[in-house]
Amino acid sequence: MKFQTIILGVLAVAGVGILTYRGLAVHAKLPLLQNFEETEYLNGGKYLEPTSVENGLAVYAVGSGEPVLLLPYPHAHTIEPMAQGPLADALVAIGRTVITFDVPGAFKS
Repeated sequence: MKFQTIILGVLAVAGVGILTYRGLAVHAKLPLLQNFEETEYLNGGKYLEPTSVENGLAVYAVGSGEPVLLLPYPHAHTIEPMAQGPLADALVAIGRTVITFDVPGAFKS
């Protein structure tokens, strides 16, 4: 009887441990720590190469039509180049050519 109680206790603790491990997903990478390319590009997201790299500064030109210079704001745009962001997409959608660059030390610069 005592042996059965010990075995059931051990199994219960092991079961709770396994459920906690799987349920809390401590075995998986945290989404905030995942590489952006893993989640974006492998799931069919667009990948944009710079139009040119001048003295280490990556320059992008996307769209067609009258050009507009889109200055990057690095503190608000940190997971992709400005040329792939929603503001650039909106400008391209209204027929503009968006010209922008990566700030030094980011992405392709």
